[in-house]
Amino acid sequence: MVLFVFLVSCGNQPAALPTEMPVSTIAIPSSVPTSTFIPVIVTPSPLPPSPTTTVFTAKKIELKSVLESYFDARYLAFNTFNLDGIEYLMSNEPDVQASLLAELGKLAVEIKHIRLNHLRYMNYKVFLDFHSIAIDLDTQTATISVSDGNDVIHEISAKLNPENPIVSQTAGIEHTIVLRKEQEQWKIVSDNYNDDLWKTLRQSGTSTDEILKNIQGVQLPIAPASLAVTSEPTQLERWKEYENALAMMLLPLSHPEEVLCEWELLGRSNQDLYVWAVCAEVDPAVKISPFFFRTASIPAVLHLGTDGAIQNVEVPEYGSGYLDDVRRIFPLYVQKMVPDMNKMEEHLDLRRTHPDMPPFIILSAHQQQPLSLESWIASNRNKDSDFFYNEIRRLT
Repeated sequence: MVLFVFLVSCGNQPAALPTEMPVSTIAIPSSVPTSTFIPVIVTPSPLPPSPTTTVFTAKKIELKSVLESYFDARYLAFNTFNLDGIEYLMSNEPDVQASLLAELGKLAVEIKHIRLNHLRYMNYKVFLDFHSIAIDLDTQTATISVSDGNDVIHEISAKLNPENPIVSQTAGIEHTIVLRKEQEQWKIVSDNYNDDLWKTLRQSGTSTDEILKNIQGVQLPIAPASLAVTSEPTQLERWKEYENALAMMLLPLSHPEEVLCEWELLGRSNQDLYVWAVCAEVDPAVKISPFFFRTASIPAVLHLGTDGAIQNVEVPEYGSGYLDDVRRIFPLYVQKMVPDMNKMEEHLDLRRTHPDMPPFIILSAHQQQPLSLESWIASNRNKDSDFFYNEIRRLT
């Protein structure tokens, strides 16, 4: 876990870009013979316009808008846990794919660490300081120097103190970003910066695939969530209905049959179930990493009818106003609950290779309904029941 200490620090210091080179110096004689010094006044002729220095205001505004969208997408990814918005802004040309995939892999590591360790950006403000914009009209490229900073309320801070969470601040992350115009749109070609994670990755030589494969979260010593969805046997039988409803709400662009969901009960009020749900696609986002899956992890309310059927699912709206939505939807005691992310994601990984296995919350219901677990195993004797049985016992 030492590798990820950087993610919970309150600030970063400016660091020299890895591509920066020292400015060469020219030796100047300590004295010049006065006898040979003849002052001459020269009126230089104006130079012709240069495509690398002539920058139109409209182009600057357009480029700043692209960069603002890029940083908005980066920060939103630490709230939604997905990289879709960032990929759209990056070039698809083969000559830059290696560097951009390296950046996506690094962001995937950050996202998974944030997800497992309750460090979601619940509320955030982004501050950009543009230092320079240079456009080369011949090559249709632009080089932008910009630094970013932020004010962030992390999920763990909101759980420890929902009414007055700590605001973490970061400043001075220097970026040199190159864009290229492709099919009339400016696309990111490279983003050169040197934050703590990039320093660690470069010094250790560890691949992002290896980190994504082995990364684990910590168990927080506060208000754990319960493990049973309900004590009513009729509800346990409807787990597939629950899973489908969560899948369609949390990952609406994916086919439900390509999504698996786990959830833990946080509380109940009349016909409403408060849960923490984790839904993930069965297949990985191979372009980024074979160990990175499109995932949604979020508190949700299952609104039930009098017959126990799900009427609809409500979740907070993603974005910088996420925290306000959590406060609106969930009682204070629910906001303090901490789900066991490691257990849910571990069981999701198991179910990818054993798709007939129910969610962990259903298997663990034997704590309240002793026959439910044994009856499920008995009905699956032809499906490697010894493996299932031992794995369930290990997890519970």
